Amino acid sequence: MKPTEKTGNRGTHGFGSKPVGKSRMFWAAILMIGAGLLHSAQALDWPAWRGPDRDGASKEKDWLGEWSPAGPPVLWRASVGIALAGVTVADGGVYTIGWGDEADTVRRLAEDSGEEVWSHAYPAAIFSDNFQGPASTPTVSNGRVYGLSRRGDLFCLDAATGKPLWGCDVQAEFGVPHAPHGFSCSPLIEGDMMIMDIGKTIAFDKATGEVLWQTKDYGTSYSSAIAFDLAGHRCLAVFNASGLVILRLADGEEVCLQEWNMEGINNVNATVPIIDGDLIFINSTYEMGSGLIKIAYQGEAEVVYKKPMRAFHHFANYVLHKGDLYGIEEKTIHCLDFKTGEQRWAEAAELGKGALMLSEGKLVILSEAGELIIASATPTGYEEIRRVHVLGGTSWTPPVLANGRLYCRNGKGDLVCLAPRGGEAGAGE
Repeated sequence: MKPTEKTGNRGTHGFGSKPVGKSRMFWAAILMIGAGLLHSAQALDWPAWRGPDRDGASKEKDWLGEWSPAGPPVLWRASVGIALAGVTVADGGVYTIGWGDEADTVRRLAEDSGEEVWSHAYPAAIFSDNFQGPASTPTVSNGRVYGLSRRGDLFCLDAATGKPLWGCDVQAEFGVPHAPHGFSCSPLIEGDMMIMDIGKTIAFDKATGEVLWQTKDYGTSYSSAIAFDLAGHRCLAVFNASGLVILRLADGEEVCLQEWNMEGINNVNATVPIIDGDLIFINSTYEMGSGLIKIAYQGEAEVVYKKPMRAFHHFANYVLHKGDLYGIEEKTIHCLDFKTGEQRWAEAAELGKGALMLSEGKLVILSEAGELIIASATPTGYEEIRRVHVLGGTSWTPPVLANGRLYCRNGKGDLVCLAPRGGEAGAGE
């Protein structure tokens, strides 16, 4: 497949950001300078969906300290609007998106205080009664913020001010319908490219919005692309409505395809592929289940195994640790052998449609009911270390651990920033 012709620069959205006063800009600059000094030593930001490597793992060290019975200290709380989107942390800022007052609003909050540095809103009707608000998590790279609305508003904003730089309506421009629950792909940055999967996978020039290449339409689902190396080539793994598609990064040419078609049940391929060399683990909800695919550069994909779901999986991602997978399937947490798919253990831990991440051999879990749980990532059995209630409402978004702070968010827009190293005030304050 040949890349498409370049289309030129896109204009900005026609929606302005909330004005930033001189005093606020001054203090934002001070906070950014201080944060920059901290980050130069730590460099443990979380600038994208599922982290810097898109694997749901943080490189934080010695982050779990002693908690009071009420839980870890609360550093700050904020209300950020209705959404299933997560948070990203970069260069002293916390970025997220939420819906309210007939608009989606992108926000930058100060990492240290939770104070709003800027906000950028654009008109947006509520998408549906069951799946409200944006589902794409903003990505931050080189002083820019990228994101996508449920209905297809793609935007690039200045990370310091929130000023729109470029954007477009992907549904109108690329002729792709959104999936039944809307668009939810989170932008991927690779070099000078910003990559989106909206049924078609499209590479934009991240600075200008110019289209560098686009693929055919494989059908829209809910996953986000991930980049990896294969036989000396930089490639993309994209889990869309057709299945697992491997693309060459340079020009979007299809390398191989393994069908994993969910036709008739809403095409719910919602998780990010988990990659180890030439082996890729994928998992879907309903009867499609999970599988391990062996891929080859310009060759046929091979199904190593395919396992039925033991329970509805919905949309929570697994994490890989020392050859084992850990994930949540409808109230139950499981440990699976990556190479065989065999279950090592399962625990009914009252998690609902919870979500998790990994750090320093520990699982950081946020249950659907808003309980923060720390457990060991071990194949010998479920070992719970801590459990405390930190949020009300319904929580489907994975927690984020970055720069010594832990962020938990619920669907109605409550965001709490915690200090997992401990202290006197707790989450139940």
